[in-house]
Amino acid sequence: MPPDQQPTPPARSTPPVSVVIPVYDGAPYLEAAIGSVLRQSAGNLRLLLVDDASRDASPAIAHAAAARDRRVTVRTNPANMGLYASLRHHIATIDTPFTVVLMQDDTLAPDHCARFLALAAAHPEVPMFWADVDHMDAAGTLHRRGERTGAVSLTHPSPQAVRRAFERGCYWTISGSFTRTAHFERHPFRPDLKHAADYDLLVRTLQEAPIAYLHDTLTTIRLHEGQLSRAYNRSARDLADYMTIFREVRAAGGIAEADARAIHRRLKRGEARRVVARLRRGHVGPALRALRLLAGA
Repeated sequence: MPPDQQPTPPARSTPPVSVVIPVYDGAPYLEAAIGSVLRQSAGNLRLLLVDDASRDASPAIAHAAAARDRRVTVRTNPANMGLYASLRHHIATIDTPFTVVLMQDDTLAPDHCARFLALAAAHPEVPMFWADVDHMDAAGTLHRRGERTGAVSLTHPSPQAVRRAFERGCYWTISGSFTRTAHFERHPFRPDLKHAADYDLLVRTLQEAPIAYLHDTLTTIRLHEGQLSRAYNRSARDLADYMTIFREVRAAGGIAEADARAIHRRLKRGEARRVVARLRRGHVGPALRALRLLAGA
């Protein structure tokens, strides 16, 4: 065995978990993300690296990891598909009962999978699990420390839960989330919602199944200017998808009409404040795009 070839740890008597890292030009932080997965205390684990036609050193980093550890598989999209279309396509091939999605900039705590496996065993009725996160900057400096109480909260499906999701925005964090793979089969990410398919999944789940939140910190999120989520927010592309989701839920009667009217007013006031902020920063194009969306909302 070559010196850098690591043997596959023996599988433990735990359900297998697949961790999916979608990759696109993620070379600066990808090795840290991969390492955090391979150091999980839960041994029955697979790591799927999905490269979405990167232009940097990401493919080389991914293939080097696969050469070192048999738990790692690399798949490469022949052309850029976009985050959610790529996740939808590759998650559909997963045959483990649980799937974790980890963004390429982020890392998992060593007991991440073990903690969620225990929580899933205690709550078989729950399809989606998430926990709090730490926030660090590009240099690795901690800017926000997440909860560490260990308590568990369940949000049960109801129109009130859907209303709170529209009031709060996408409070569920996709990076580090732990989901029963069967739930992704029932509710795959929508490729038409290129900037908010995670939020759509949250809203659809709140209409039919409980979600469990662990008041503990099992993922570290790295915040930096190169993130797509920040670009989407600045360009107002997230607002268009958000309004699509809201209109669909409202038309289907998933929220009381009085609540829908109140949320609609709140959305327009909130986005008007964002328009002013964009104009002050000189982001005229995104501000005009948001104004057009608000005019048609």
